This record gives sequence, structure tokens and C-alpha cells, in this order.
Amino acid sequence: MTNKKQRQNELQNNVFVLSNRLLTFSTELAERNESKRTTVAETIFNVLDQIGQKENNDKKTKELREAFSNVPLALHVQVLKSFTESFYIKNLIDVGIMPENEDTSKLSKKLLETVEVFEEYEQSILSPFEAIYLFALNLLKSMEQSNSTLKAGDIFLGDRKAQRTILMSFSDAYEERYGLRLRKEEGLVDE
Repeated sequence: MTNKKQRQNELQNNVFVLSNRLLTFSTELAERNESKRTTVAETIFNVLDQIGQKENNDKKTKELREAFSNVPLALHVQVLKSFTESFYIKNLIDVGIMPENEDTSKLSKKLLETVEVFEEYEQSILSPFEAIYLFALNLLKSMEQSNSTLKAGDIFLGDRKAQRTILMSFSDAYEERYGLRLRKEEGLVDE
């Protein structure tokens, strides 16, 4: 096997590992919740919050940090799609994606705007996971102040079927906007 093929296999394995670690975390998070359920966005928010706390050095946190560090940014959207699909299948949530509507379309666009604004000010591209984290954090902080934000928060954070539509649409838009550029920057495609 060539070095390039070995590298591709290694990266795909790392995508699989990270997706599975996220799925395991979602199961553990649901078990801790009173309702015994969670969402993809809630899982991502909690994972990023946990690995972002430097004092958090338990085994699971270290494994999550390592799994994220082993996947280049260009492949984060692949992890997000894989995790999202696996989450819905594992939790037996209606496998079909609900049709996009005005609300889900707006929220998907807002997620992409989060990445675009960050890029404009910081000259770097957010991971789709970071975009979800920042978007959810902003919604949580703003929900008390505005009815429209409350509605957006209820849809994005509380409606699991709508959330799937939003995340898949966002993933596709992120891939279309940044995918090739990131893969080139990270040497994952021939120029």
C-alpha cells in the first residue's frame, strides 16, 4: 500500500473513532439527564465545553481531545455527518430527514454565518463543531431576552428532527464553502 493510501486509511479510521467517541458521550450524557435523552447539539456543546476546560484531565476527556486532534479540520464535517446519522439511527429517531422549512433554513444559514463572521475577524475557519458550540452558547445567552431567539432556541436545541435537518443542511453548506479549500490547505488533495 502506498503512503498516500495508508494516510487516507488512517484518517478515515480517525474519523470513525471520533464519531464513535461522540456517540458514546451522547449515550452517557443521556443517561445522566433526567429525561434520559439528549440531542446532537447538546452532545457537541457538552463535549467542547468539557475538552475546553484545561483542568479536565480525566481519561474520557483526554480520549476526546486526542480523537479531535487526530482529525484534520477538513474532515470535521465528515465526522459531524457521520455522528449525526449514527446518533439518529442508534436512538431510533425517525430516520428520514424532515423537509427544510423557513425556520430550519434560517438556522442553518445562521450557523454558516457564525463561521463566516469568525473567519472575517480571526482569519481562520472554525470547525463545524466550534460553530455549533458558539451558536448554541449565543442562543442560550439570548433566549431570555427575545421571543424570536426563544423560538430559534427551541427549534435548534429542543426539536431533534428539526435539528437534524439544520445540521445536515449546515454540513452541506460548510463542505461546499470550505471543503476543497481546507483539504488543499491540509494537503489532502492533489492540486
